[in-house]
Amino acid sequence: MKNINTAAKPQKSKKAKWLRRFSIKTAALAGILMLASCETDLDKINENPNDKASVDPKVLLTYISKNAFQVNGDNMYASRMMIGTDGENTYQYMKWNDASFDVYTTGILNTVKMMQEAEKISNKNYAAIGKFYRAYYFFNLSLKFGSIPYTEAAKGESGITQPKYDSQETVMAGILSELKEANDLINTNDKIEGDIIYNGDATKWKKLINSFRLKILITMSKKATLGSYNVASEFSSVAANQPFNDFYHRQWRT
Repeated sequence: MKNINTAAKPQKSKKAKWLRRFSIKTAALAGILMLASCETDLDKINENPNDKASVDPKVLLTYISKNAFQVNGDNMYASRMMIGTDGENTYQYMKWNDASFDVYTTGILNTVKMMQEAEKISNKNYAAIGKFYRAYYFFNLSLKFGSIPYTEAAKGESGITQPKYDSQETVMAGILSELKEANDLINTNDKIEGDIIYNGDATKWKKLINSFRLKILITMSKKATLGSYNVASEFSSVAANQPFNDFYHRQWRT
């Protein structure tokens, strides 16, 4: 019995060593798998669902349009400007008052983002409408303030955190160019979704773009030139060769 017990000890020792090695390897493998799993889960957990890296431009178009066309803070007239009142309206007169640059963050930055997202999906219509909104925002800002940040505006991601101020002439000439580009970009092939203004009708957007070109030129009609533009010649060219809304057509004819 003594000899048997003595002979059995080495076998038990070998088995114990093998079990220890197996357990260590198994634990190490499990640890590696757990780490890999944790890293994958952390990547997902740390993603903020409310801070997407990209967004469908149709969502931005709805937001921009809702905020751009308001009457006294009410966006119920987003698809039309209607003012029914027998008293003075704040939009009828230019008065001394304070104003805000909030539109740079609420409107212009979102417009630029919409244009960037449109480029990703190769949709020229969102880019064209974006140029219209840029022109709309900068036009109204310049009427209020005169010189404003324009050529370097909304370029914080490029490192421009203190954009220079441009003269009103630079702004007006610049937005005329943007509207001209918008007119060339707008088309009936690319879809326009999220559109609360014209329900995706590119033809109506084209008319609005050209009507706004005429609006700017009428506003600046006391000047002979705006940058490289001859105001009278540009007005005649747009009115004669481009579609625009009937209101401007009747006004121009009479």
